Amino acid sequence: MQDRQRNTPGDRKLCIFIDQMIKKQMKRQKMKKAQIWYTDFMIAVLIFVIALVIYYEYITNLSLKDQIVIDELIADAKSISTSLVSGGNPYNWTNETVVRIGITDGNHRIDQAKIDMFYAMNYTKAHRLLGARFNYYIFFENSTNDRINITSGDAIGLVPSGYNKLIQITRILIYRHEIIKMQVQVWW
Repeated sequence: MQDRQRNTPGDRKLCIFIDQMIKKQMKRQKMKKAQIWYTDFMIAVLIFVIALVIYYEYITNLSLKDQIVIDELIADAKSISTSLVSGGNPYNWTNETVVRIGITDGNHRIDQAKIDMFYAMNYTKAHRLLGARFNYYIFFENSTNDRINITSGDAIGLVPSGYNKLIQITRILIYRHEIIKMQVQVWW
């Protein structure tokens, strides 16, 4: 009987009230945990987005810089090859009188005296006279793509090594009644 006296309607209300309070407290703790997790998640997403933006900005700038260098190399190679295909300035230049190096007669026919003088010229002087901004390497090939010696050596300039970028331009010339290719490589 004493057990029944303890379970009065007031006691039941108290038990229900305590039960509800415990449930509310547990719910609050879960909400706090969920809020903390949500905040951590948002911070992680923010860091990821910032890292992604920095990465794409870096890649875009890198490829832009590469394109600028490539454009400059192409312009330099075109300038060098155009100068060489000309007759030079003055037309009958010598190592003492040359203002602009040209190795042809003006009609794409190689002038042996001019190519020999160009080959014998100091690289630094030739580099300056060609108006080159980058290193160059020039060689000649026949119709079967074999290198040919049209002067004392098979090439003029610095052999490309350890370069980042290399551009090659081909110009068609005539040498001793045969069509040959002049390969101009410009590298950085």
